[in-house]
Amino acid sequence: YVRRAMRVDPIPFYTKLFGKKRYQQHLADREFIRSLVCGIVDARRNDPAPGPTENMLDIMLHSADPETGEKLHSENVVNQILTMMAAGSETSAN
Repeated sequence: YVRRAMRVDPIPFYTKLFGKKRYQQHLADREFIRSLVCGIVDARRNDPAPGPTENMLDIMLHSADPETGEKLHSENVVNQILTMMAAGSETSAN
């Protein structure tokens, strides 16, 4: 899916002429995965796992910058997770 979604066609108006249905499916898929990840991030931020955890999501959500004390915004965490999902699938598939 990631390879297909990242494909850039050099033909102007390609999605309007031939790929409209495929492009609309891509937009729906992208919205679905983003909302799924947003839901997981929000649930984990609002109800952290009890006890010490050593997974990447909890570290990104609950660790603070040592100099400023700021934590990552949820949108940043979502973008990082989506990037890792795409990068991980591409590197392991090749």
